[in-house]
Amino acid sequence: LRFKAIVVRPEDNARQVYQGIKELAASIRHSGLLEPLVVYERKGKTARTYYLRAGFRRYRAIGLIRQDERRFLDEVPVVVKKGNDEDGQIDSLAENIQRASLTPGEVALGLSRLAGGIKPSDLATRLGVSASYVGQLLRTWNGLDERGRAAFVAGQLPSDGAAEAVARGPERAAAMVRAAERAAKASGDVGGDDGKAAAKTAKA
Repeated sequence: LRFKAIVVRPEDNARQVYQGIKELAASIRHSGLLEPLVVYERKGKTARTYYLRAGFRRYRAIGLIRQDERRFLDEVPVVVKKGNDEDGQIDSLAENIQRASLTPGEVALGLSRLAGGIKPSDLATRLGVSASYVGQLLRTWNGLDERGRAAFVAGQLPSDGAAEAVARGPERAAAMVRAAERAAKASGDVGGDDGKAAAKTAKA
């Protein structure tokens, strides 16, 4: 499939923080794309649209190379799947959970996007995780304010810390979030486009 034909929508992927893209780009530049991207096909009246569902890091790495080499991977190997937007979001989230490549906050974000239309128990079954895991992350997400969610998604606030913050009430939660932000800033693990993306997502 032509690389330019693939449509990427932020709401289709729970991942908000991308790491190691330059290293991945170097690997793809040297060895090529060894694992295909996964896209979902939508048939329109006059054309078909292909939405990216899995392989967002690989997609970004290819895009990074194409900034210097416009013709690099004009066509990319893909797996074309069918289904609705909900199916695609579940597949994308399941792949990242299986790879253990999301922060708990990113998983919670993905779950929150799906929870409105699917029972948590059914969602857990389709993702291959426990119902208690889904329930705990959703309770934590729903109990955090915008700032807390941003810290949770960015990985500044660990899962147990976020759950404790919610359990202790708004004032204690706010204090724990501020402490997590200070610790992240001191270590240099904050800011940039990824930090802004996490903050923007938390407002949604």
